[in-house]
Amino acid sequence: MATPWPQVAAWPNDPREHAAYLSDYLRKALVCIDSAEDQPVPKPLVKTMVAAMSVLISKFQNTPDLSAVVQAITTIQSDLKTTAETVQIHGDQKNRVWITV
Repeated sequence: MATPWPQVAAWPNDPREHAAYLSDYLRKALVCIDSAEDQPVPKPLVKTMVAAMSVLISKFQNTPDLSAVVQAITTIQSDLKTTAETVQIHGDQKNRVWITV
């Protein structure tokens, strides 16, 4: 007797959860395919797998590029450091003016 096909539930919205759910589903589906031997794979289940993979790929394509975010944060940190140094220099110069007067 063939292994029953895994049940399909709503796919999670979060890309990582979706990937984990899809990975588990595909592993179970592969077991079913292997145990079915020469039996055909039901078309609706193949469509479900392809649709889930397509949606997951779209989610990752629409995820922001984290290297761009890291670069932006690095630039902001550099700008803040420069600003802090400038404020320190101006503060030191202001103190020197008061001391010399």
